[in-house]
Amino acid sequence: YSSAGYAAYAAGLGLHFPEDVRGITSGKITAVDAGVYLNAMYGYMQYGQHGGLLKEHLMNTRNRMISSQYPIARKYGWDKNAYHDIAIVYAPHPYLLAILTDKGAGTAAETAMFGKISRTIEEMMLPKWNEVDEILTGQ
Repeated sequence: YSSAGYAAYAAGLGLHFPEDVRGITSGKITAVDAGVYLNAMYGYMQYGQHGGLLKEHLMNTRNRMISSQYPIARKYGWDKNAYHDIAIVYAPHPYLLAILTDKGAGTAAETAMFGKISRTIEEMMLPKWNEVDEILTGQ
């Protein structure tokens, strides 16, 4: 995509803040819009022509900040005062997770923070998944 083409594509996704798309590399992002992008990626990985290849690449990235006991497709971002990781977690009930920070040094402590946050989310979700499973199975 050209910058204009990418901006049109991004706006067509239903972003909540499409004005934050300023070309390909200098845009800003909110956690809500990161979720919009993740949802589009999730759909493409399921049904898109090259979805399997995209999923394979996103499941094998080097920077693994979000952690889970389940497989993860992730996209990280790192720039001055921006250290982010967004992911599709393939748990029994897959979910999207976006952790966006104003950190930028990439220190061990900053990276560990992503693991702690993502494990806390997973621990909080487990009882909810069990409730859903009970409702669906009638038990």
